[in-house]
Amino acid sequence: LSGSTPGRHVNTLCHSADVSFLNCSLINARSVCNKLVELQHLLNYNNIDILLITESWLSSSYSSSLLADLNKFSVLRKDRLSTGGGVCAIIRAGIDFVLVDVAPEFTDLELLAFDVIGVHTKYRFILCYRPPSSGINDLCLLTKAIDSLCTSDASVILCGDFNLPAISWTSPDINDVSDLLCSSFIDCVQENALVQYVSQATRGNNILDLVFSNDPFLVHAVIVSVPLSTSDHNTVEFKLNFCNTVFLKNSDKVFTDFSAIDWDSFNEYFCHINWSVVYSVDDDGDQRWSAFS
Repeated sequence: LSGSTPGRHVNTLCHSADVSFLNCSLINARSVCNKLVELQHLLNYNNIDILLITESWLSSSYSSSLLADLNKFSVLRKDRLSTGGGVCAIIRAGIDFVLVDVAPEFTDLELLAFDVIGVHTKYRFILCYRPPSSGINDLCLLTKAIDSLCTSDASVILCGDFNLPAISWTSPDINDVSDLLCSSFIDCVQENALVQYVSQATRGNNILDLVFSNDPFLVHAVIVSVPLSTSDHNTVEFKLNFCNTVFLKNSDKVFTDFSAIDWDSFNEYFCHINWSVVYSVDDDGDQRWSAFS
């Protein structure tokens, strides 16, 4: 797993009252390597906060700076070691997030996870690509990974291209499948209370690109839109309710939680400051305090 992040910041999205909306897009790119211009245009001229890409086809020879301006976006990647595949997430700067460690037993999966942090809760994104040629053992490993990542206390957004066309997601009896792959995957999402929101075909007549959540109030305005450039998959656009604003009453008190400080890093930072230079001029007390703080 590789990534390039410009840092963690307070979210600055426009909001109404105390609710913001994260604008998300899920794309099977079928290689972003030959669509870099279109990708840059998509990020620069569309109000996308989180772009989720499957079949990125990236390798170590492609720097993340080719995908997005790293002053404006963070890039998370899980590249396939061979040709094709891979997943990638591009997150607008100003959105506070933490990369989630995936257990070593799931290293071979094309999967990454990250938590977006709100004021009162967090939102766990799990992005997957399941190749159409993978068998039941690979699917069992994938569902085991999903199970482990869904144990978080966060609201979960599971999305990706799972290549399971035999599942009729719009059918009232979704469990009526004879395929072992499909039934195993359905068992996984139902056991984790995940509901699937894409109801239109994303490739041909099939719904392959899926968006799930275990929070019934989180996902809305799901739209299947045009593909990215020459991709053979349609884009899935959706919004997430995102509470990231807190209102303080006059009686509320704000305090600093020093218990959360990384004291080792704190001490290392101050050890590398040349204090003789900082206080080399004969300033008054206010100026010296300003230099220190």
